[in-house]
Amino acid sequence: MAIWRRKLLAVGILAGAAVVARGEAISVSLRVNRTATTDSTNTVDFGPAGLPELPGRVVTGRTPGGIPITAKRVANGYVLKVAGATGTILFGGSIAVEAGGLPYVVQNVDSALRWIPHYRAEGVLTVGPCRERVVVFDDNANGRFDDLAGVDLYRDGRFQFARSFEFCGRVLAVEMVAADGSSIVFREAGRLVAQVGQPAPAVTLTTLDSALVKAAQRRPKPLLLDFWASWCDVCLGEFAAIRKLHESGGVQIVSVNVDEPARVGMARAILGQQKPLWAQVLTGQGTATSAWQAFAPLTDSGGMPLYALIDQNGVLRYAGTGGGAELPEVKAALAKLP
Repeated sequence: MAIWRRKLLAVGILAGAAVVARGEAISVSLRVNRTATTDSTNTVDFGPAGLPELPGRVVTGRTPGGIPITAKRVANGYVLKVAGATGTILFGGSIAVEAGGLPYVVQNVDSALRWIPHYRAEGVLTVGPCRERVVVFDDNANGRFDDLAGVDLYRDGRFQFARSFEFCGRVLAVEMVAADGSSIVFREAGRLVAQVGQPAPAVTLTTLDSALVKAAQRRPKPLLLDFWASWCDVCLGEFAAIRKLHESGGVQIVSVNVDEPARVGMARAILGQQKPLWAQVLTGQGTATSAWQAFAPLTDSGGMPLYALIDQNGVLRYAGTGGGAELPEVKAALAKLP
C-alpha cells in the first residue's frame, strides 16, 4: 500500500529551523499590563485590632509590600490614604489606588481590606517553531514580579503555572524573573527525545476532557499514541482500525492532533463526524506540540501517519506508520508485549 506523507517543514529538528542548545538561557522581554486584575486574596495588615469600628478613629496598616496605608472610619465606610492620595471606600465596595508605580484595587470584604494587584507582566516565548504567550503575576501583591509564571501552552487563554514547562519538545525551567517585570529567563533543562527500546519521553498530554496522560508512567495497559492531522487522508482512513483496537480493550489509545491553528476547526469537525470514544488531544499548536516534537524524529520524513506504542512500564516499543490500513505493525508490536 502506498503511504502518502506530507513533509512538516516547521519541525524544529529540520534544517533551517532555530534550535536551542541544551542549557542555553532564553530571555523573554516583558511589558507590564496595567489592566489585568488577579485573583489575589492578600490583605492589608492592621494588626490584631484590625479596622476601626468607631467613627473618627484612624489606624495605620501595611500592604504586603510594606506600603503604609491609613484608614479612618466614617459612617458608610473608610477614608483611605495611600501613597499620598486619599479616597473613600464604602462597606462592601472597592476603589482603585496607585502605589509604588503600580495600580491596585482595594476591596472592603468581611471587615478587611483586600489588596489586589491590577497588573501582570506579559511577553512571548519563542523557541524554534513554537511561539506562545508568557505571563508573570505578582501573586503575593508585594510589588515585585517574583511569584507565578505561566505559559499559554494550548492557546486557549488558560495559563499553565509551574517552575518548569514542556515546551516545543524541551523542558524549560524558570531561572529568573526581573523584579520590575521587564523580563523572564528560562533555561533548557532537557530535551524530550523518543528512542525505541528506551523509556518514553516525559511528555504530558492534556486530553479534550482535561485528563492528563503521562507517556512515561507505568500503567495497567500499553499506550498507543496516534498522531494525525486533518489533511492526512491516510490518518483518517485508519480511524476504523484504531476504533477496533480501542474496542478490543487491550490498549489505551490517545490520538494527538497536530493541525496548525488555521485548521483546528476542520479537525474538530472531523472528530464530530467520527465520534471517537478514545482520548483526544487537540492543542492548536500544530508542529509545536511537545509530543510531536519528541516523537517526530522517529519518522523518515517528518510526516504522517505516526504511531508510538509504549508498554506498561513506560518504554517505547514501536514507532512507525503502522504498516497499512489495518495497522499490522502496531498489532505485531502489541503481540510481542508480555
